[in-house]
Amino acid sequence: MDFARKEFGSPIVWPTNRAAGGWDFRPFGMMNYGYPSDEISNISTPFWVLQTIASFSGGFSEGAKVNALGFALNETLGPLTGLTAGSSFLHNFLGGYNMTRHKDWNWARLIGASELGLDAYGVYYEKEVLGVEFNQVISHAHHAGGFLLGILANRYGKQWLR
Repeated sequence: MDFARKEFGSPIVWPTNRAAGGWDFRPFGMMNYGYPSDEISNISTPFWVLQTIASFSGGFSEGAKVNALGFALNETLGPLTGLTAGSSFLHNFLGGYNMTRHKDWNWARLIGASELGLDAYGVYYEKEVLGVEFNQVISHAHHAGGFLLGILANRYGKQWLR
């Protein structure tokens, strides 16, 4: 099963029938923001929630715009690049944005920077816990691309996002 391709008509969250558990979530009908196992869902989803909350630290309008941009990039770049990694692109995009949004080290910037810690843990987790080769299960390119685009969105999109 290609995890990112739409196979069902509903965009609602639903449990999967995979042995490892997991969930599917396609709010716009294309990219799947869920994960193929409960274990990965339980690690990644809280970071998505934290990054989303932190993205509203500059106000509701800015938070809504930066989240909309992140979703739009994921929905368009995901199918074009073949990168499929649940909500990883989005929460890394928000992490890059949050880390560079504020000049002082406030709570939102720390949450943004924590994304780098999660990404570093992903390298260890893949090799030592799952026992597979680098980039076999976790799409590190998706993480890096999202984080970099979040930084660039903050740098070059300030006049539209704020």
